[in-house]
Amino acid sequence: MRRWLKRCAYLICIVAALMVLATGLLLARLAMKPLSLELFAGSLSQYTDDLMPGIGFDFAKISLYWDRSTNRLEIVLNDVALDMDGAADKTGLKEEFKGNGARLPRVYLVLQAKALLKRQVRLTQIVITRPDVRVRWSAKAIEALLEGPSGNSTLDLELDAPGLLTEIINALLAPDALASTFSTLDHVAVDGAHVTLVEDASGTTWLMPETQLQFRRAQAQALHVSGRGTLMTQGDSQAGQLDFDATVFGQKGRRQLDVKLSDLRLPLLVDGLDILPVLAGIDMPLDGDMRIDLSAKPDRSLVFLLDAHAKKGQVTLAPWYPDPRPFDEISTSVLFDSTQRALEITGLSARFADTEMFVSGTIIPQQDRLSFIALKGGFSALGVDDLSHYWPRTVSNGGREWIERNLESGRISNGELTFLHDEEAHADEKDGLQLDFQFDQLVAHVLRPMPPILGAKGRGHLTDRGLTLHIEGGEADGLPVAGSQVVLSGFGKSEPTAADIQLKMSGALPQILRLIDYEPLGYTTAFGLDPDSLSGRGDLVAYLTFPLVKSLSLNDVGIAIDATVNDLMLPDIFAATPLTEGQLALKIDREGLQASGTGTLGPASLHIDWDERFSPPPGDLSSRFDISTVLTSESLKALLFDPDPYLEGPVPASIQLLGRGPDIQRGHIDLALDKARLSLALMDWEKLPDNKATMGFDLDLSQDGKVLINQMKIQAANDHLFGAMQFDEEGVFQSARFDEIVLGENRLSADLKAQNGGFDARIKGPVFDLRPALSTLGEKLEASGAPAMDGRPSIAFTADFESVLSLSDITFSNVRIDARHTGMNWAKFHLDAELGADDAVKLRLDSAGEGKERSFGLEAQNAGHVLAGMGLFDNAEGGAFTLDATLTAAGTPLAATGRADLRDFRIVRGETSDVTIEEGAASQLDQYIGKNGLLFNQMRVPFTLSNGIVDIEGARASGPSLGLTLEGQIDEKLERVNMNGIIVPAYRLNALLGNIPLLGGLFTGGKGGGMFALSYRIKGKVADPTISVNALTAIIPGILRKPFEGSKGTLDKVEPDEEEPSPEPDSESDEGLDADSEEPPLFH
Repeated sequence: MRRWLKRCAYLICIVAALMVLATGLLLARLAMKPLSLELFAGSLSQYTDDLMPGIGFDFAKISLYWDRSTNRLEIVLNDVALDMDGAADKTGLKEEFKGNGARLPRVYLVLQAKALLKRQVRLTQIVITRPDVRVRWSAKAIEALLEGPSGNSTLDLELDAPGLLTEIINALLAPDALASTFSTLDHVAVDGAHVTLVEDASGTTWLMPETQLQFRRAQAQALHVSGRGTLMTQGDSQAGQLDFDATVFGQKGRRQLDVKLSDLRLPLLVDGLDILPVLAGIDMPLDGDMRIDLSAKPDRSLVFLLDAHAKKGQVTLAPWYPDPRPFDEISTSVLFDSTQRALEITGLSARFADTEMFVSGTIIPQQDRLSFIALKGGFSALGVDDLSHYWPRTVSNGGREWIERNLESGRISNGELTFLHDEEAHADEKDGLQLDFQFDQLVAHVLRPMPPILGAKGRGHLTDRGLTLHIEGGEADGLPVAGSQVVLSGFGKSEPTAADIQLKMSGALPQILRLIDYEPLGYTTAFGLDPDSLSGRGDLVAYLTFPLVKSLSLNDVGIAIDATVNDLMLPDIFAATPLTEGQLALKIDREGLQASGTGTLGPASLHIDWDERFSPPPGDLSSRFDISTVLTSESLKALLFDPDPYLEGPVPASIQLLGRGPDIQRGHIDLALDKARLSLALMDWEKLPDNKATMGFDLDLSQDGKVLINQMKIQAANDHLFGAMQFDEEGVFQSARFDEIVLGENRLSADLKAQNGGFDARIKGPVFDLRPALSTLGEKLEASGAPAMDGRPSIAFTADFESVLSLSDITFSNVRIDARHTGMNWAKFHLDAELGADDAVKLRLDSAGEGKERSFGLEAQNAGHVLAGMGLFDNAEGGAFTLDATLTAAGTPLAATGRADLRDFRIVRGETSDVTIEEGAASQLDQYIGKNGLLFNQMRVPFTLSNGIVDIEGARASGPSLGLTLEGQIDEKLERVNMNGIIVPAYRLNALLGNIPLLGGLFTGGKGGGMFALSYRIKGKVADPTISVNALTAIIPGILRKPFEGSKGTLDKVEPDEEEPSPEPDSESDEGLDADSEEPPLFH
């Protein structure tokens, strides 16, 4: 175009010069009327051909006018034809041309007449009316100028500008732009031009009908150029309106160009062109204002301003928007000032999908370096659906795909955008793009098929390498998820984008368990838990990592969970007792689970460690529970059994359980008994606190629900117990086996089995120590009189002991016991034992049936040893002993009636007895007892037992040297005694007088008495009684002794704590016999 304009200008100048030659000749003629110059037309045409052989020029008519008032010459050319391609045939100019050219119906040239007289051509005005201009152009050439390297510009700028811009700048800054024939030109006007622009390769045609162009000299050193035109397509579709205005301020002044575009339709303009296809996708009416302001030397500065506004339409820009995206408005405002070396984007805004987006910033072009770009902006609000729709396809593609797949609805708002790009940022791999925004009402899937987060709100941060979402509100499956986070990283890298999701939840434990039971987690089902059976609150953080790929397998998902559980309650976890007040911290990953915390099981406080492996080696168990606690009497009573009186004090326990989830298969339990007091009164065994003792055993729960306790071991100093036990699936005892029991003197083994609703016990061993049981025989007799309790199991009991240790160093051998207890009473108790080689002991207890009386019998060939061994009486030796009694039915208070008979036994001297005989009295008895003791031929003791009191009435014994009577009471527990009687020395001789008819009783005092006898009384504690003998009765015969013997002893006259007798009365006292006294005060 520029070349074509120059050639036109040269041609016009030549024509003007030729005409000057004839100016003088024509002045007179011209003064009268216009002069036709058709005679010279041929010569003028030939002259222009010779001057510019590359341009075809022709016209039909030429006329000359002279305006005397203004002294101006006007030349009018009619039907001017120009062919910029140089037509060889002049006749061709008259026809329609297809190359670059123009048809000018009329051209007005106004010259200064005075200048012609001086042989100078000075144009002052050019007017061209309704020309028809045709210009051919090449899209590839324009594209090369836009995209190719810059040429050498006279403007000293560090600007890597396209070649076309360089061409424009050089043309505007040309030094001869005004120094030419046109320096006197005041006005050029082109009215109603019809311009046709044809692209060479495609034939695409643009039309600009009725185009206006004005050149005006505004002042002496300024030229003003303006024009306007309408762009039309070949199909008569309007493609836009073009207005421009340019001002050149003198040779050394500024060049200023203003261009205004209105309603420009870029798709219509580039339709059919293979150039800048990006323009074809901007289907939006475009309005724009552009200003280029150049200063001449020496500054050579450039100021470029662009304001563009695109109205409602759609944009299709591959590869970012392969499908059309509607926009309501796009506006931009750009300023470049070469003195500041910066391109300022003062405003770039867009409205779409009910949101407004804006960007501003600075771009500094730099040669041989990456451009520096600093932008900031933001947007108001945008729906999630629209976000994925308007997210450019090649920008952070992984983030856009994740949003499309996982965000169903919601909106983001208050976006704040920054973009920074320079060499430093590139070298350090800093984020160039950063977008901070808020979001609310999101429906987000973090990992399908888990339930989505509903109503999510929070903050987001997007960079050119990743996306982060901080979730400050919302819920998943009814659980609050505030504090959760989604991080996507690796945008723009060759490997897939990675997702790191931190899902934080708080709420009721059943809800959390239901949530983590969804795939790919499935933890609740794997652990065999029922969410509805648990209570408590939990805080959980789930860490999920996986690549953003279309085909995602569970093996690609990394899972880790941190959780804390408070106020945990597990119902009926043990002994129908719930675990409460549970506090647990858990860590879960794809390998397994680790948990640690505390809880309360009844009165026991527990510390629990749980280790779970999800994929153990074949045959290995997956779960391990380590539980530590301190058992007390209270916790044992509540959870297992009442330990009193066997255990007292704290017992630290260490419990290890192994299994598959809640299905426990085996375990081990250790108990530290150091601080506890252990006691087995039956065996007189005791372990005191601070003496080391341990207990341990293995658990086996793999046998169809049965509970097996194996390798049980109790160790305390030299004592130990080894054994095993078995319980059924309900925890009911089945059997026990104790292979070795070493407690004190006991050396035993035992088997116990549950059978027919009761138990079968078998005990054997080389030694059984019965002494502790005999020392508390009174207490046991008292307990035996208590009513039986319903619900106790029956027991069949057999025992076989080689030796049984009893009191007074008596040992029974070959002891056999066969007994049965119905749960309410002893239905059978048979005992056979040996004392030495020849003596035997036999005990029989039998019942005639339920609710009926029981029979009891005891036979011993060595009564002294039996009574001493049982702790009943240790002052007897030898003798045959039989006891027969009838007992009330079991279940009623114990009562008995019976008789004991002893034959041929000996009573040893008092100094060998454990009882205390008062000084004085002992010397009186010892004179009748020799070193070999007193021999009795027989003794018969009738007795009754009722209300816990043994009542003896009419008991007597006789021997060669001594006889005695006995009556009184002793309590069932063998603690208190009050008995009295008489001792008859030289019994056979002394009793002869009793055989005299009628008078015998007067001399002997009754059956069993004698002429001479001593009255005695045994009173107080059985363990330490007081024996009182009244020596006065020895000299008072027969019936006269009765007042001095005292009444029958009864326990109601013995205080429980009575130990010493009443003080003796003063020897000088004159008091007589106290009527309330049991015996006279003379001898006490």
